[in-house]
Order: sequence, then structure tokens, then C-alpha cells
Amino acid sequence: MNMKTILAILAATAFSAFAGIVGDYYQYDASAFAGEQRPEQNWLGAQMISMDVHAGASVWLANYINSWYWPQPVDDLNSATFQMGANQYGYLLKSELQNVDPGSDYSGLIHWADGRSKEITYVNDSSTADNPVTNKATAYYLDYFGKDDSIYFVMTAIPKDGGEVVDSFQYVRDGIYNDDTFLASRVYGTKDIAGNTRINFGLGTDNTRREFVAVWSEGDYDGNTPEPPSGQPLPGAMTSTVLMLGTLLAGKRLRRRVRNGR
Repeated sequence: MNMKTILAILAATAFSAFAGIVGDYYQYDASAFAGEQRPEQNWLGAQMISMDVHAGASVWLANYINSWYWPQPVDDLNSATFQMGANQYGYLLKSELQNVDPGSDYSGLIHWADGRSKEITYVNDSSTADNPVTNKATAYYLDYFGKDDSIYFVMTAIPKDGGEVVDSFQYVRDGIYNDDTFLASRVYGTKDIAGNTRINFGLGTDNTRREFVAVWSEGDYDGNTPEPPSGQPLPGAMTSTVLMLGTLLAGKRLRRRVRNGR
């Protein structure tokens, strides 16, 4: 078998494997998240929480999973934890906040999401075709992002928690400088049983804890790759594809797979 034939077989195998995972959902590894401290609020529960987005990917928000068996599906993030309708959750771009004071009014910089959602399936590592161990959740579409995008999360509390808009960039209440701030604390780092990083907001005077996780998929809401502006290559798209193909050819999976429940 000559080298040209071998390369053709490898290319066909790689494409087949790659095509088989397009549209699937993946967890973000812990290195994608960052907690940044401010001199005036230098304690763990006050850290700003940001996330670096994989190039050429969409981010979805969902409830975390703490059992493979109950409840099924996982409680819907909407109504149970946060309000997830159109213009009720979204994100802030770190690049647009370089000279912004967290105590100022930066509401005009919020990129609101449209509330679209899809069902996803969390899959246990021990799951097999004969003995599937899975659980489902509703994931809410945030947006499609390009290379080097870093975001802060914006959420709206449910009415019984106060119904206010909170985010992972603003100051938190500390009893000294921000007594009127609705957000009491904000931490991350704990993992759910599927390995997703749980983002925790403490809300209101009683510091009610509400959590969510972020997962990602390739392409936009419909799985398509948006056209790059002005005919320019989409930043990071080719690099992302090459890295993924290289991973597949090496037979290694760097992230636990979360299959699309469509």
C-alpha cells in the first residue's frame, strides 16, 4: 500500500469520526474559567468569574446534575433557578469592559440571549449500549463565539428570589461598601457528577444559592458555522478543526462527551 493510499484512508477515517461528533455537546474543562479578585473586594466569594470560549463554538447554559437517576430529566434551569426567557440572561464581553467600573451602570453592554433551548443528554463514563447511564437537561442557547472571546455571565433571578439581574462582573454585597447590592456572593470550582463546573450565585439578604453550568457545541444554534465577516477566515476555525482531528487520530478524548438529545 503506497503512502498516497494510506493518507487517503487516514483522511477518510478522520472525516468520518469528526462528522460523527458535530452537533454534540461538551463540558468546559476547569482551565476555561477564571476567578479574578479586586483590591477592594479581595475575598473568595467576591471574585469576578469569566470563561474563555472555545474558538468557533456556541455556549449553552443548563442546570447541573447531581444524580444519574433522579430527577429525570434534571430540573429545568428556567423557573426553578433563574429566568431563562428572551432578554433575561446573556453575557458581557471582557474586551468591552476594560475601562468600566463594576459599580457603574454598564447595562448597555449586556448581550441578551433570545431564550432558545434544546434538550441535551449527560452521559456517564460507565454507560454502554446495553446499560446506558444517562440523564437529560434543557440547555439554553447563549451565543456563538469566535477566537479569544472571554465572557461574564448575566442572569435574572426568579421572582421568589427577588427577580433582579445579576452578573459575574459586578461588585457583590460586602456589608460595608455595597449594602444595597442584591448579589451577596459568587464562587465556582465545584464539579457536578458529569464533570461540569458549577457557577454559584448567592442572592438576596439570605444568600440563597443558585447554580448553573456551561456546555459548548460546535457551530451555532442549528449547528451551522456562521459566515466570517468581509470574506475573512473565521478566527480559530481551522486551528480548532485541525486540533480536533489530531485528537481523534490519536484516539484520545480530552473532554467527556455529552450527546445531543435531539
